[in-house]
Amino acid sequence: MEKHGEKALRNFYDDFRRALLMHRKGRLRFFSKILFPNDESPLDLEVPVLEQLDFRAWLNVDPAMQEGQHQLYLELTRQQDTLLLLVAEALESVEKSKFTSNQFDVPPDLSSV
Repeated sequence: MEKHGEKALRNFYDDFRRALLMHRKGRLRFFSKILFPNDESPLDLEVPVLEQLDFRAWLNVDPAMQEGQHQLYLELTRQQDTLLLLVAEALESVEKSKFTSNQFDVPPDLSSV
């Protein structure tokens, strides 16, 4: 019989996997917007790209206290915030037709990921 903590961890793990899949779909949408800035997608009306890229938006189960405070999870959320800033900047540049490949340069703190 599973303990309550094991079940909560399993639920979080399943939910986290789904959130990462949604994040992956968001990355594809982001690259599509960069390559084809004038194309409209029906998904654009439903969920903004930035929101889809944030895996935390797709979590139905809050991380248990222990997982939410774990160093790896905290680092992941820090890098997620950095990614969202870079994507917002890139999307703004695309809208202004000033996008350059320099925006794909990886910051030193993300190069190890």
